[in-house]
Amino acid sequence: MLERSGFVNHTGELNAAINGKNGTSPYFLVILNGKRVLAVGDQQQGAEGLLWNYVYQGRFHHDDYWKSAALYRKLLPDVIVSGYSDPLWVAPDYWDQLEERGEALASLHRELLPLGEIDLGAEGFVARMKPYQLTVAAGEPARIEVELLNPFPAEEEVRVELVTPAHWEIDNREQSVRLAGFGQGCLAFVIAVPPDQPAQDRVRIAADVTVGGRRFGQQSEALVNIR
Repeated sequence: MLERSGFVNHTGELNAAINGKNGTSPYFLVILNGKRVLAVGDQQQGAEGLLWNYVYQGRFHHDDYWKSAALYRKLLPDVIVSGYSDPLWVAPDYWDQLEERGEALASLHRELLPLGEIDLGAEGFVARMKPYQLTVAAGEPARIEVELLNPFPAEEEVRVELVTPAHWEIDNREQSVRLAGFGQGCLAFVIAVPPDQPAQDRVRIAADVTVGGRRFGQQSEALVNIR
């Protein structure tokens, strides 16, 4: 019997992050012969299921692992199965260990990072382009977005210049938005590859970002496949 399934991410009480290599990881809770079996990703590793397996580029957040522990405790599985490890039969003190290690991980990041002056999050970037890969037809417009973060406590203007091959047509190559302190926003760009552009894979474009008077440079890339 499938009791519960869902996607765990960084929002919502139940959907607290079970983060590993991706910012959102699915989980399934199944009842088999009276045992609660939780299928997850590869957030934890090791024979005891206590080793962290986070990736900063996978949208890791400081608090992910103690939130994961809280979610595990709510679901109360008897056994946890993941992508790369043997099934883990849950010991009585497993939840306590997960919470303790998750809190320690969050504390380490907050102690080591200058969060009082600038908060780039655990990823360390102020921009992310989406989609990361897109396929376009030569001569046809295509839309790409740049998600932005103001890493400073005060409101700032965030300016983005889209960096592409010089002969591409860009609608408003430079754009800006004002964001509240530690606020997030998004800018959309329309690109057009010249009609005579030959087919090519993985052409790199980038977002060059300036926040207030501080230039952060090319903070994110995207790959364009031309057909």
